[in-house]
Amino acid sequence: MTEPPTPERAALLARLRLIAAGRSEPATPPEPEIPDDPSTEPNALSPAGLESIQRRVLDRLAGRAHSRQELARALAQRGCPEPAVTVVLDRLAAVGLIDDLAFARAWVEQRRQRKGLSLVQLGRELRAKGVSADIVEQVLEQSPESDQTVALELARSRLSRWSGLERPVWERRLAGLLSRRGFSPALVRQVVFQLRDETVE
Repeated sequence: MTEPPTPERAALLARLRLIAAGRSEPATPPEPEIPDDPSTEPNALSPAGLESIQRRVLDRLAGRAHSRQELARALAQRGCPEPAVTVVLDRLAAVGLIDDLAFARAWVEQRRQRKGLSLVQLGRELRAKGVSADIVEQVLEQSPESDQTVALELARSRLSRWSGLERPVWERRLAGLLSRRGFSPALVRQVVFQLRDETVE
């Protein structure tokens, strides 16, 4: 049995639903959970059916931001018909709850800071989430930090933990780490050589 939502999550869901419905005060008490079986739900294009799909979307958005295509795929996997999904996603996009450009910017900023990923890797992730090529290109071009800066910061941070290792060992580890984060072989070599020089000085 699932646990009830925390007060903070319940409040966020209530605010999202009010925004999507264009209301400032709740008109009705909270509705019960919608069953997962699509065959027990109302007709998808009826007001009740659209509301059911919209609640599914708002539940996902309460956890984190999603691209439009991510949401569409998730709803399709739950058996929601495409025409109804389009209506709901258009409605939420019109009030700013679905915005691929804002999603892509936030994704790049967070993944860059937390994981130290290259722009190439971030582009792969955004395209996998269905973000358009134009938006991906725009967001990556506007990234404030270069790959070289991010790679050096990541490498120096890890090297501080490996200070007791012999140089060939930490060089291999750094090269593997940077490669997995999507940095080019040329940049990986450049960063490793630079840190080698810095440790000799």
